[in-house]
Amino acid sequence: MERRRDTDPGQREGQAAGQGEGNGIPFVPPEQSPPEFTFPAVLVGVVLGILFGASSLYLVLKVGLTVSASVPIAVLSVTLFRACSRALGWRRATILENNIVQTTGSAGESIAFGVGVTMPALLLLGFEMDPIRVMTV
Repeated sequence: MERRRDTDPGQREGQAAGQGEGNGIPFVPPEQSPPEFTFPAVLVGVVLGILFGASSLYLVLKVGLTVSASVPIAVLSVTLFRACSRALGWRRATILENNIVQTTGSAGESIAFGVGVTMPALLLLGFEMDPIRVMTV
């Protein structure tokens, strides 16, 4: 099967031809099998999830508002992997690894936010909370 490689002057470098037109050309071709669920990707996602979870929880308890950490985590993921590949000579991370980092970090931040807002609400409603149970959650 031949892939379409038409180019137009407004197309960005590295962008698949026809992307966004609904013609179904995948960004990662089926014949490629780049690394996706790797230890560095999960580790960076967990660390960023903890950092953004703590900051999001602090912000929501202090101000009452929070932001989604999905986009900042995705940007930091690309930046961290690019810096490590240049400075330490590691291989460049794939788009799928960056997707794992973004998903892991965003999920961690969402869980921290959900638990951090629910616990004070339960206390305000008058539920007794065992300190050990609260700390394990």
